[in-house]
Amino acid sequence: MDKLTNQRLLNMPTSYLPIGQGFFLKFSSIEIVDMMSCCLGATSFDELSSLHNLTHLFIRVDSSSIFNRDHTWMERLKRFCIEVGDTSNAIPTNKSTKMIIVSHCETFSNGELSGMLQFASHLYLENCGGLRKLVVNKKSTFIGLKSLRIYNCCCDFGAVEEGISGQIDPLPNLEYLSFFWVDHLKSVSDFVGSVPKQLEEITIHQCVL
Repeated sequence: MDKLTNQRLLNMPTSYLPIGQGFFLKFSSIEIVDMMSCCLGATSFDELSSLHNLTHLFIRVDSSSIFNRDHTWMERLKRFCIEVGDTSNAIPTNKSTKMIIVSHCETFSNGELSGMLQFASHLYLENCGGLRKLVVNKKSTFIGLKSLRIYNCCCDFGAVEEGISGQIDPLPNLEYLSFFWVDHLKSVSDFVGSVPKQLEEITIHQCVL
């Protein structure tokens, strides 16, 4: 592997090969990384940011990769699918978009996802908590987000706190919004602060009010 200095595509559909520190630094010419079966740590994620020719990225990372990281390098990615946490195989992935899938994360009170989501067009949340803080957090403005799917989440979807609603529009270009097995869902406007102006389709399936 050390001698593949001109490699442009890295496709590893297996989780059995060890990915140690400095692994990605050897591939300065890489353009496409497809490693959905491997779970990469924060160190490997940081190494990917130094690959200046990288335009397509499909990986799975642990939750530590979203904390205290500079994600501005993702702006140069044309396509990506990034799974954060222990995601299930039932989640459909789309490699023709800019997609982020997050599973089993309890809170986003400090805007942990904001750095990555500013470049995403699709967001899929599975078994996550603290969604109220994700949407109304003052650090969160997801201008490019067009599709939001929320699956199997149980949290407080009551009205936003006084003084927050109307101050921000965190999802100005959202077109598709889906709720699957979500508890305490009372109002879409309560969830996002106001109904997104570009919203075209809402799907609600087996939700408990």
